[in-house]
Amino acid sequence: MNDEYLDKRYDETPLDDEERELAQLIEQGKLSPRKNKSVTLRMQEADLNKIKDKAAQLDISYLTLIRSLLHRYATEQIKMDNYF
Repeated sequence: MNDEYLDKRYDETPLDDEERELAQLIEQGKLSPRKNKSVTLRMQEADLNKIKDKAAQLDISYLTLIRSLLHRYATEQIKMDNYF
């Protein structure tokens, strides 16, 4: 593949709301580009199936949903004080 094809394909890929918000923060200089780190997570199969179902309802991938939830917890947008 040539670079022109990759650039065109990238430009046509729609961003989800979270990606759009992060891109705006990076452009405004309020956030540096993120470095992704790969993790392995073990969880109950029933929980994973529920997450996949909810992600399908939102028309996003289940990994995007998990990433979004973890990000929101890490940035204190979601509180879990009552659970522990």
